Amino acid sequence: MVLISIGGMMRYKVIATDKASSQKTRAEYLFQEYCLKETMTPKDFIHKVKTAYYKYNAEVYNPGYAVTLVPAFKKVLSDLPVEIDQVIVDIGAGSGQVYDLVTAEKFKFTKYYFIEPFQSMIDQFDHKDDGKVFVICDYFESPYCTKLLNDEKGSKLFIMCAALRTLDNINEFADSLKSNMKPGDKLFLPLEPNNDYFGSYYKALMPFVFGVRVLNKIRAVLSKNLYPPVETNDKHPLVKSLEYLKKTGVVNAEFNSSLLYAIVYYNNYHAWLAIDIPEDYNDGFFTIAQLAKRLGGEVTEFKTNTYLYGFSFGVARIDGFIEKMLGKFFPSLGASLTAVITKK
Repeated sequence: MVLISIGGMMRYKVIATDKASSQKTRAEYLFQEYCLKETMTPKDFIHKVKTAYYKYNAEVYNPGYAVTLVPAFKKVLSDLPVEIDQVIVDIGAGSGQVYDLVTAEKFKFTKYYFIEPFQSMIDQFDHKDDGKVFVICDYFESPYCTKLLNDEKGSKLFIMCAALRTLDNINEFADSLKSNMKPGDKLFLPLEPNNDYFGSYYKALMPFVFGVRVLNKIRAVLSKNLYPPVETNDKHPLVKSLEYLKKTGVVNAEFNSSLLYAIVYYNNYHAWLAIDIPEDYNDGFFTIAQLAKRLGGEVTEFKTNTYLYGFSFGVARIDGFIEKMLGKFFPSLGASLTAVITKK
């Protein structure tokens, strides 16, 4: 995870829906500062970094959030009208968590487009033999996907689970999605960061967050002295990815794991808090309102949760009590969100 400093935070701003294509980006700055391959473009660079990340993360990818999303999936799927020709478009499908959640609800669909740009993640998906599933190893914005889905006549439910945060081209993506959505089609976002929370409220908690982390660090040091850790040769996937990028000559020696993590989660402001980027390269971060405007849709469901994001007191009872109180007083200001955008 990215270490957070009290000062020197990147300024928070929202991506402009009418931003000119000449806007400089964080991707361009990191490309200029850290990429060794002159033949690459910033887009190539970002893809290479993400590919290296998933190369080592895919096999151990086991998100614990899936079980917490069952109520959201149950509600959204049960609220949908029964369609004879219902198509699901799973964007950033990963290793198949959304497929598992959808089928667990016995939701009926005629086609399931499993769109994932990283083959290492697709390799972990266990239901490729489902005759209704069409696996596509490509980005949603690609000409192939755009034509394929434009030709699809069925009613579409687009689902992105913890995937919108990874995009470095939100406006381009939104324009492509808009061309594929018919009035009444929905974009379901079960789990995304609430960038407004991190940009407007979370920074007020920074001294408190810092204090809790120092306390937890002291506890960890004392615990290690009492109970020495078991030696292991296993490296964290993030470390392996970083070593691979340097070994293959993609990045220079100054490129670090915090930068790698921020690129993977490009549109999560929390991941960029302590990274120094010149203001004219700060292309901003998505919000649900900004995305809905770009799509020509309206937000028909919105809920936030999880306030102690990225830190804990280490005592479940205390964490649970604080979460409950904050949720009671600030029901729409949590760190993570669930939303549905319906095309007008």
